[in-house]
Amino acid sequence: MGYERLQEVEDPSKALERLIGIYLNQGRTNEWIRERIDGIITRRELTDEWKARGVEKSNHYRTLTRMLQIRSIGMGPKELREHKQLAEGQSVRDHSTELELLFTRLGERSTIEIAQQTDAKGYEQNRDAVKAGGDIAKQARETLERLTGKKVASKQNFLPSPD
Repeated sequence: MGYERLQEVEDPSKALERLIGIYLNQGRTNEWIRERIDGIITRRELTDEWKARGVEKSNHYRTLTRMLQIRSIGMGPKELREHKQLAEGQSVRDHSTELELLFTRLGERSTIEIAQQTDAKGYEQNRDAVKAGGDIAKQARETLERLTGKKVASKQNFLPSPD
């Protein structure tokens, strides 16, 4: 295992292949895996953007994330965790549907673009960017929910079925 990690340091694509293999072994689809990996990258870009724009306190990251997820999916992380019946240590995003990941990423990507365009500085201005970016995802989500008659926030998770 240690040798494999050293190989991943030399060739990071091996780490990505290992992650894809883990998700495939869990029964995830290629589409879900692609959305999850894209979401990981977008989330990293968003937190890097906040940091570069002067968001410093961890509780601000938590608040901005919660605000963005409520707008994007219709539930905050805590509510979605309860909705999906996940334990505290389980990743909400690893148990999200492809649509939940997609709308989360839409809100995050929109927030990045707005923060850059408005040159947001500090918590307050980045909060305004989150509201605007989240509202873009919210409008799209509400349109889809209206047209399909189904909520984007799903109880579906990837927990093993009880035998």
